[in-house]
Amino acid sequence: MSTSRPFAYNTGAPIAGTEQVGSLAVGYPSGGFSGFEWWNGPDEDLGYVIACSVPGDTQPTPVAGVDASVGFFQSGALTENSFISLANVVASPSGGPFASGSAAKTWLNSNGYWTSFGGGGGTGDFNVTISQVGNDVVWSGSGSFNLTALTSAGPGSVGAGYASNQAIWAIGPSAPVDTYSIPIYFWY
Repeated sequence: MSTSRPFAYNTGAPIAGTEQVGSLAVGYPSGGFSGFEWWNGPDEDLGYVIACSVPGDTQPTPVAGVDASVGFFQSGALTENSFISLANVVASPSGGPFASGSAAKTWLNSNGYWTSFGGGGGTGDFNVTISQVGNDVVWSGSGSFNLTALTSAGPGSVGAGYASNQAIWAIGPSAPVDTYSIPIYFWY
């Protein structure tokens, strides 16, 4: 299943149900949008996406005679180095070279570009690997979380249990923790 989202060129007020970055409205819909020309972005499972507005509606498309107001770039892999390489090309000559993905994302967002790097709202990646080793299941993780894009939900505790509206990763005994929330959107 591919992961993509709709984009529109928007110089007005933010559109409900979207994230506004520069003059791009980036959709996270649970339903359709109207009143704007929407363009579906590339499959984000194949590489990091950088989107930009094309104010003159001059971005070529595969459909003859149809031009777009949104353009896309995509990295060759879902790695930080691949994203940095692409960001350096997009930002040249006025930005970069970037030493990290988060520095590239910050520059891109500040200059009106949207990117899927770091989940779209944050500047870090956290990767989880789950593997079977003999009769055991081994979980390991690396990376960081950018909590500035989240809403503090206050103190809580993590222990045994299940809730259908939460994603929890906990290792060890029940312990007090700080909890955070962010809207989750599902694509069908």
